[in-house]
Amino acid sequence: MQRLTGAIPSRPHRLIFLALIAVNLLGLGVWLGDAIFDPPVRGPRIVDVSNGAITHALPDRVRKDFLLALQADPTFVGFTREALAADRAALATVLQTEPFDPGILATLLSDQAEKVAVAQNALQVLLLEQINALTPDERAAMAATLRQ
Repeated sequence: MQRLTGAIPSRPHRLIFLALIAVNLLGLGVWLGDAIFDPPVRGPRIVDVSNGAITHALPDRVRKDFLLALQADPTFVGFTREALAADRAALATVLQTEPFDPGILATLLSDQAEKVAVAQNALQVLLLEQINALTPDERAAMAATLRQ
């Protein structure tokens, strides 16, 4: 009977083979993890033109009071997810209606712009109230935060 000693890999060859498989599995895991957990690349971020930077610069205590005041203000009731979805649905309906009437679209956009302007004014009033209540040291700290 003839022995096939050449067909059985030696111990160093088996270790090299297992190391190569481990490296391949590691690479596959990194590739799959990137595909599953890394968010897709999106377009450029929307620039925040609201009072976000100013609100962020407020001291923590004042920022919490400000956000609670915003939640309690009836001006912002119309800015729930449901209300915004209804606005988008109304816009979609106007865009799909035949014959298309640009006057209705202009009225709808004007109404939405008016709601935003009213909310912006209310936001500014609430923000000014919070800033007026700050001490000089808190205002200085807020200014330093805004400069960063």
